[in-house]
Amino acid sequence: MSGEQRHPNLVALLTIVRREVMRILRIWGQTLVPPAITMTLYFLIFGSLIGRRIGDMGGYDYMDFIVPGLVM
Repeated sequence: MSGEQRHPNLVALLTIVRREVMRILRIWGQTLVPPAITMTLYFLIFGSLIGRRIGDMGGYDYMDFIVPGLVM
């Protein structure tokens, strides 16, 4: 029995991974740019505009408080 017959799920997984990596490399701009723009807008709106009015959050600056949540 060949390796492909013993592990058909592994072959399928590797095929899907290869196809997805190639797809992401073809459309990397569509994959990375919109989330970066969205996160930048959130930083500007919530961090700069609203953050000034809120002030400190438990001894931390509002930007220090909100950045981990926006990055995730």
